[in-house]
Amino acid sequence: NLFDQETNIYFNGSIAQYIPAFAYNNLTTSAAVIKTLQGNATVQKHLQLTAGEIRTGSHKITLGDVASSISESETAFVTGTVETTRTLTGAEEDFGGLGITITNAATSTTTASRLTGTAVGINGTSVKRSFTVTPTGTNTGLDATVMIKYLTHELNGIPEEKLVMYTSADGVHWPAMPKSNTTLRSADNEVEVTDVTRMQQFALGNVEVPLPVSLISFTGKAQKDGILLDWATASEKDNAYFLVERSADGKNFQTIGKVTGNGNATTRLDYELLDAQPLAGTAYYRLVQTDFDGKTELSKTIAVKATLVASQAVVTVYPNPTTESVQVDITGAGSGNATVRVYNITGKEVAVRQIQIGLGQKLHLESLPVGTYILKISANGLETVTRIVKQ
Repeated sequence: NLFDQETNIYFNGSIAQYIPAFAYNNLTTSAAVIKTLQGNATVQKHLQLTAGEIRTGSHKITLGDVASSISESETAFVTGTVETTRTLTGAEEDFGGLGITITNAATSTTTASRLTGTAVGINGTSVKRSFTVTPTGTNTGLDATVMIKYLTHELNGIPEEKLVMYTSADGVHWPAMPKSNTTLRSADNEVEVTDVTRMQQFALGNVEVPLPVSLISFTGKAQKDGILLDWATASEKDNAYFLVERSADGKNFQTIGKVTGNGNATTRLDYELLDAQPLAGTAYYRLVQTDFDGKTELSKTIAVKATLVASQAVVTVYPNPTTESVQVDITGAGSGNATVRVYNITGKEVAVRQIQIGLGQKLHLESLPVGTYILKISANGLETVTRIVKQ
């Protein structure tokens, strides 16, 4: 622990060096070579890079609270994770020069963690600098301003005039902040956004290349008129349409519908499709998102169990009485097959048949003697009993 014993520690070797995992008071690098962090380190006051690069790898540098700071440049910088904690008061807070400034956020103790050298989003197309901001207090309904500074070598090929800010609650879905709320100051390597309602993850990216085109959610719910499928996207790029596929076994799928996409979008969009003739029991659904160029991507598969409201189903058996056969019609009971069991007056089962729902089919009774019979019909959770007479 060098915090109490040394005022300044310098790493100025002309060859690659390792930085031990200590607690430092002040830490300075002054040679244009790579310095590698050997473990988590703390800098209580000032981390100053005048030349070269510090690589944190899987470790991190933590700046002390209140008075700590970091100084970097285009030729002297940290690649990896640096974080610090401050108490926000509503005034402008720059987290010791970490590269993010927050104004008008709720009063609370807040940690800002910066990751550099790595792009975020499924497509990896962001600027190679992102922030995770975690407050301990109120984090909804804010009216904050967030400003991010970046180094030119972190642009990742993005033209500066195309920069906008993206946010994420989970590190996967990255909707863009409205361009109308965005101010770009390329001369100062800054992007500022107003009307930020919550603290979460922040990154810069190309307004013409949304970070991911991905689903926020995909759910299914059984209701009176079928299975209602709902899904939502956080942003879209060249999204032509969705195919909705269904399977009885989770392996073999068939298309049951198509929903047009919205092309390009940077805000949440919601979609739905009703499967009005669901399969009996549990069915499996998935989405096939298709771009304008034909490229496709499969969603996760969800399982939904169909339910049936008996008042919707209509079972008709005729003629009754009959001399040979009866016609059995079942409607409003979904799709698939129904089971018809025939019992004599003593309760003995004398016949079992499978008939297709929605198609009127004959139930042959020629082999049965004259008498009264009970037909018990089961279909997708529906059970009905009908008495018939054979003459």
